[in-house]
Amino acid sequence: MLTKLLLCATILINNVLGVYVVDNQLKDIISQTSKINIYIDGEMNSYDNSNNVYYDIIKEYTDMSSLGREMPALGVAIHSETINAIGSGVWLEFIFDCEMIYNEMPFDRLLIEVNRDYKGYNIIRHYNGEYSGRCFYVDLLDEDMSKLYEYLIAIE
Repeated sequence: MLTKLLLCATILINNVLGVYVVDNQLKDIISQTSKINIYIDGEMNSYDNSNNVYYDIIKEYTDMSSLGREMPALGVAIHSETINAIGSGVWLEFIFDCEMIYNEMPFDRLLIEVNRDYKGYNIIRHYNGEYSGRCFYVDLLDEDMSKLYEYLIAIE
């Protein structure tokens, strides 16, 4: 109850002051991944937490999202369409060692399409072997995904 009250107070203060930030809990969850996959036109590269690239990706993602605003996602993911979509463009997948829960929605992986011109992005949840169901959404306000995009395509 206290947590919900604090969350409501934070949202109210943010709306009144015009300051929006991605919930620190979501950033904390992202930093708990065990592995990150990058898909570029269907080709996958993996990085675990023993690799410096892993930490650089976490930093780039966190920097990009730090002034973003979480909003309700308008759509839902359909597994077959999500798998087909990974075949083109740039995608970032965060993989967890165990089930995580955020906003009462469970997942063991999170997937994001990274497009340099996007000013917001869906976070697609993987659960029970599929990318399907409700998503999270982050509005980047006046920013875009270009810095993260450029970083990801430059990794060799």
